[in-house]
Amino acid sequence: MTKTPASSSESSALLPANNGTPKPSVRTAVAFTANVSLAILVLTILSVISMRSMGLIIKFLLILFLLLGWAYSLLCLYGLYLWCRGEVPLTNSNKDVDGKYIVTTTASTNDRTIEYFVWGSTKPNATVTVVCHGSNTTGKYFNQYLYPAKTMEAMNVKVISPSYPGHGGSDAQPFRDITDWPKDDLEPILLAEGVDTFMIQGSSYGTAHAMAAASYFSPDRCLAMGLNVPYLPENICREFDLHTDADYILSESSLSHPWILLPILSLLSLTYTQIAKGVGMIAEGPAAMEQIPAVIRALEADCRRSFLRGPIGQAYEMLNSSTNQQWPDPRDIQCQNVAIWYAEDDGACPPDHGEWLADVFTKKERKEKTCKTNIRHEKKGLGHFTYMDHASRDQGIMTETLLAMILDQQ
Repeated sequence: MTKTPASSSESSALLPANNGTPKPSVRTAVAFTANVSLAILVLTILSVISMRSMGLIIKFLLILFLLLGWAYSLLCLYGLYLWCRGEVPLTNSNKDVDGKYIVTTTASTNDRTIEYFVWGSTKPNATVTVVCHGSNTTGKYFNQYLYPAKTMEAMNVKVISPSYPGHGGSDAQPFRDITDWPKDDLEPILLAEGVDTFMIQGSSYGTAHAMAAASYFSPDRCLAMGLNVPYLPENICREFDLHTDADYILSESSLSHPWILLPILSLLSLTYTQIAKGVGMIAEGPAAMEQIPAVIRALEADCRRSFLRGPIGQAYEMLNSSTNQQWPDPRDIQCQNVAIWYAEDDGACPPDHGEWLADVFTKKERKEKTCKTNIRHEKKGLGHFTYMDHASRDQGIMTETLLAMILDQQ
């Protein structure tokens, strides 16, 4: 995907600070919102004048139409306010006391603030693991729950957990490519922390970022990759006729239209506290809430935190297929130690995505002798949360597995 520079006719007021291309322009967004509001006002006046001569059913339908029109107009007005306001500024009052913040400049963006968290072992010889969070979360609560500090210290593992663009304290990067994330975000973090070699793990949306990083860094740096309930990029799904969420979310061009973007911003701003509760909508949600409620509490807390700086970043992450369904071909990954764990009853990431990945890397192990794999697939009623249960968490099973694979290789 090609990113074009902002034209001089488009105001940066429409953007989170310093990032991305302003789509639509201020002029277009304001003109659209004004026209919608004016049209609804005129229709309301005309309807009131002529309503006496209408039948009861026609009156009811007209009133319903006007109510919906006013609701849409108000959503657009509020969305325009949010759009022009941009991201909530990151200040000392909303920075996390446990977080670390660095500012980077890339070829595609101006200065961007990146947030990340560090915990676990502080020993100089600690093994570093980068953990990539799922969608609608940040580098804080959910990952800190899944990778407990005491467990990581006992394993002599230092955890680095970045927040993706537009999540938590990290500046948004509209229309970004996950392919660029290792270069734009992760590499500056590793440099700031003085990290040479590391392993990387991800769950759900985090597996896309883990695969992108394993594609970008050489196997001499990225020593191991762990994918927990993974999913595949759109191009692989098209090639092998697999389910892809790209069929159900918006494209970059759609999000460039004010009639779509502005009400979305309003709805996200008004309902974000309820988004995490959507876990109950997948089949395994109730079982997870009953058996491992602490996971759900951590997920809900992190989901709220992902909107720390407003809805703009999340609009481009949650709903933009150009971002969350595209990353490098997993078949090109050269990482020499790979763990792939998927649930056979996963209601969020299709199990056949995990099976496809397992087949690819098993072939690399058996036929090409280029990597070592650890494959797990289970069906125990927890679906997407299968490897987030108490045992997996308290024992750090995937981290322990990757460590053992690295040690065995050495």
